[in-house]
Amino acid sequence: MDPKALQAFSRGYVRIQREASRKLNVRAADGLFSNDLEGLRVQLQELPGMDPEAVENVMAQLTRPVDKGAVTRAKHRALLDESLRVQMPDGTVTTLAELLLEEDIGKLMASYNRTMSGQVALAQVRVEKVIDGQRHVLIDGLAGPGALENKLQKMAAVADEIDQPQAALMKDQRHIEALHKGTAGVPLYDESTAFAQALRLLREYGLARVGGQLGFAQIPEIGAIFTAGFKAAMAGMPSYRAFVRDARTGRLKDGFAAEIESVFGRGAERIRTAGDWRLSTEGEWGTAFEMSPRMRKIETALGVAKRVTMEISGLNALNTLLHRWSTSAVLHWFSRVASGEATTSVQRLRNMGLTDAMAERVFAQMRKYRTLKGNSTFKLERLSLDQWDDLEALAHFEHAVHVRGSRMVQSNSPGLFAPWMSHPVAKTVLQFRTFVIGAHSKQMLHNIHMWDRESLTNFLGSMVAGQLGHVAQTVANAPMLSEKQLEERLSLQGIAMGGFQRVGMVALLPLMVDTVARAFGQPGVFNSRSTDQTSDVWFGNPTTGLLDDIPKAMHAITAPFSDGRPMSRGEVRAILRPLIWQNTLPMTTLFGLMSQGRPDTARSTAP
Repeated sequence: MDPKALQAFSRGYVRIQREASRKLNVRAADGLFSNDLEGLRVQLQELPGMDPEAVENVMAQLTRPVDKGAVTRAKHRALLDESLRVQMPDGTVTTLAELLLEEDIGKLMASYNRTMSGQVALAQVRVEKVIDGQRHVLIDGLAGPGALENKLQKMAAVADEIDQPQAALMKDQRHIEALHKGTAGVPLYDESTAFAQALRLLREYGLARVGGQLGFAQIPEIGAIFTAGFKAAMAGMPSYRAFVRDARTGRLKDGFAAEIESVFGRGAERIRTAGDWRLSTEGEWGTAFEMSPRMRKIETALGVAKRVTMEISGLNALNTLLHRWSTSAVLHWFSRVASGEATTSVQRLRNMGLTDAMAERVFAQMRKYRTLKGNSTFKLERLSLDQWDDLEALAHFEHAVHVRGSRMVQSNSPGLFAPWMSHPVAKTVLQFRTFVIGAHSKQMLHNIHMWDRESLTNFLGSMVAGQLGHVAQTVANAPMLSEKQLEERLSLQGIAMGGFQRVGMVALLPLMVDTVARAFGQPGVFNSRSTDQTSDVWFGNPTTGLLDDIPKAMHAITAPFSDGRPMSRGEVRAILRPLIWQNTLPMTTLFGLMSQGRPDTARSTAP
């Protein structure tokens, strides 16, 4: 591009972008940032210093053949000199990368993966209707620009034919739009306001503050893996030696485990969900808060703190283990059924999206292409999915494995939550509650509907594993607990209630019971959350908990001096509670050392 034209265009671009961020000259912004080429030409002609030759020069550069990628993140990117030094109006010098680009690889990976996995899922949406034995495709993919709008227009046309009320139609369309955006990773509410971002930072801090023992919350899901059958579960269990070896090298040496991760993606959560920052496919104008260098540094620091928390809490390691184990158990269950060693009910097959005919096609492909270990009749060495010649059966098989595996080790999806739960305030109040909300339909209602041997195995196995998790966490937290608390939590009633609260199938029941109890001034019945938060709906989240913990910490600091007495163990604990990483195991050990010889409760010695 001609340097003179480039300079004039750059100045005009910056001016229009600044005006658009202040809601000024929207017409110019529409012309410059949209696909309206004639509008673009008009706006270029109005820019100072742009003569007709320069306008044509810029238009020639901006109207080159378009990359046909339907999704922004799938398009080719321009090559930029990230080290280019830029002098700001205040005299400071920065680089192009620091000024305009996101350099956090965790954010970029999570954002790209969230968007592209959603678009792939939308592209695979297929809705069929069988009429007189013939299959008619109603929806064949919802990815790409215009796909959703086209289906919404068809919905309106059908609604007109059947005289559906307009209010009901609009409600249905809003639900479809919410599901589409949730799948594509597009926020339903404006996440760029200062208020929304402040709540997001509070949630980030809250996770790092109380999430230091989240790994204990995953232990009950071990019991659910045995719904695949004892033999399949044991065959799929990763060996400790292999787990340590792969953790040390960072690579899966076992070919079967590598095939599982590459095809199904389960066990790669460290990469796939490296963060939950704003994940959007739409451009957002920044606010002063968003662009503040100080707030960016705070956001980056909290992001690092959150990732550290996920590691030291054991959540990432245990999640990786459970996802790999559950997927392997499901595959070995399929292998046993293909070998005739196990059976399953028709309703379980239907739940996984398999008809009798499709299930037989899947089992036939497995028998044909699988590689078994040694003399075993079902233990898998390789699936060889790349060799399957029935691609429709392969697609149904992959979907079935995902459905069953995501129930064993629960993975939430946008369809499990009402659209209002995506509001920044709702996300703050419901932080750490999404599991039990999703479990209401995915675990409790589903297993009540099935009500078979697998449902009973799920409940009993999760109950036993939950009790073990409760005992293990109580012992780990012994330095923070008084003798009375320790005795209560390790009593038969305490272990039973703690294990029951952690079972996915009980879902919202503990939350509802404790919310009602506290509304009438009674103490909560369930007190075994891995975050050590209360179980009621209003005050059982880290943000409102922090508002309660800060005054208690201030009182714990001043009360011993005013009362003329030594600080108690409870007061030392109250001082630590507002701090980041306060309930990690290293901090509990530090607390034990700090509180040695101190009384459990405050006892005044003042005259």
